[in-house]
Amino acid sequence: MATGDVRFKVTETGYNELRAKIKNREDLFQPYQGGMRQIGEVGAQSVTAGAPIGPSGRTVNNVRAVASKAKIPRFVRVEETAKSDAGFPYPRTLEFSPFANSRYKKGTNRRRLWMRLAIERVVPAFDQIFEKTADEVERRWAE
Repeated sequence: MATGDVRFKVTETGYNELRAKIKNREDLFQPYQGGMRQIGEVGAQSVTAGAPIGPSGRTVNNVRAVASKAKIPRFVRVEETAKSDAGFPYPRTLEFSPFANSRYKKGTNRRRLWMRLAIERVVPAFDQIFEKTADEVERRWAE
């Protein structure tokens, strides 16, 4: 079983070039920040929609998107912070454990990789949002 956070990376083509272009233009920060927030919101909505729902509802109610605090955000992450009554993080158990539904029968975890699959479903939407953001930056750059 994994001992760290559930992490994987989605990188957009042209990300570094766009960041370099707006680095010295504060008037271009706003559309970039808005695009990054929107990517986070879409990711969080997908994770919420794909989250396994148990009696407590903790998994669904503890999903949030967080952008880096830099003026030009470097990343957006979707966090799922639910914990069991014993204090063990749900995401780690549900994402990686082959035994999540049974202590004795390996391979019974129907929820395995739920978070990764939820994000992978919306990667095309990330591409569209990033393209719109880049177009808005280009439009403002030309003004």
